[in-house]
Amino acid sequence: MMNAGIIPPEPGYLEGVREITRAHGALLAFDEVKTGLTIHPGGATGAFGVTPDVVALAKALGGGLPCGAIGGTEDAMSMIIDGSLEQVGTFNGNPLTMAAARANLTEVLTKDAYDELDRIRAVFQGCDDVIAEFRLPASMKLLGAKGSIDWHTEPIHEYRDLWDIDDRIPQLAWLWQLNRGVFKSPGSKWESWTSSIVHTNDDVRRYVDNFQEMADVITA
Repeated sequence: MMNAGIIPPEPGYLEGVREITRAHGALLAFDEVKTGLTIHPGGATGAFGVTPDVVALAKALGGGLPCGAIGGTEDAMSMIIDGSLEQVGTFNGNPLTMAAARANLTEVLTKDAYDELDRIRAVFQGCDDVIAEFRLPASMKLLGAKGSIDWHTEPIHEYRDLWDIDDRIPQLAWLWQLNRGVFKSPGSKWESWTSSIVHTNDDVRRYVDNFQEMADVITA
């Protein structure tokens, strides 16, 4: 889940769902709109090693253009190929979108790009050091290009855990970053981000330094 910070699946959860769906002849679908290409070149499918029957992709696939795609196993997609299921849409195969997605996959999101994302993620780790140093009621999660800081004394396991968060703290964190050169998505109960291959270590260092400065002030 990534609409509540980052909530990765518990160990064995995806494997268990895969077993249950197979046992009952049901298809397993992964919504990888947010995880596709961002947490791993193979998305959550590649990161967690569980293969669904159908996968949905968007956002990162288009490299900035509106884009969506579906894919699946040979068995699942054969229903479309043999005509059992008609798959139609107004913008199916839009030439501009397809060209952008192809360029993004072959020329932008290369192995070097993912290596750079790994290096950037290592700099973000500095926020975890700040949380420990100032004993903040928060925790951080990092997954590929994604990251989040949860202002909660215990790690977030489901969206209900967010209800206990005092909105004023993450809103302050958002404004603090904004006033010091870091513009993020609108503030909410959770603080999350998606790093880009054009971000540098200095960009991330600014975020970490801002976070440390705020921690020093609010705990003084």
